[in-house]
Amino acid sequence: MENYSAPNALKTTKIIHTALMTGCLLFGVVVLVLNAQAPTGSTRDQEFLLYLPAVFLVFSAVVSSVLFKKTLKQGLAHSADLQQKMAAFQTANIVRMAFYEASGLIAVVVCFLTGDLYNMLILLVVVLVFLMKMPTPHRIAKEVGLSDAEQAELSGLKD
Repeated sequence: MENYSAPNALKTTKIIHTALMTGCLLFGVVVLVLNAQAPTGSTRDQEFLLYLPAVFLVFSAVVSSVLFKKTLKQGLAHSADLQQKMAAFQTANIVRMAFYEASGLIAVVVCFLTGDLYNMLILLVVVLVFLMKMPTPHRIAKEVGLSDAEQAELSGLKD
């Protein structure tokens, strides 16, 4: 691409990251409103669901970390320039955050089914993870191993 700009690639990555997080949050708000209007009660048959989001969150944290590193390593194996490195990071970040998004969605669905707000705490943990993993030039440089010149270009300090 002739019009490639590292700051624009960073902006795109942030938009995708934020969209994944926002989807979970909006779904959570909808479920809270629905449960407030017509609360559902947990039955004995649904009790196993109460632990599912927490277990899946722990599973997601482990698997997403492994897959992030593997995907990033594969993407960087043939990456010579910043554009390819950013594409590799963007792909790996989407893979990583998709697992966290799934954890948040499962928590919201379980809250909807059981009416137990405990699972909304799992959603809050997921949102905190999203905020902590928000792509920044420093974080990308650290995870991808960018040179100082590439980090300056990503930050928009150099054309």
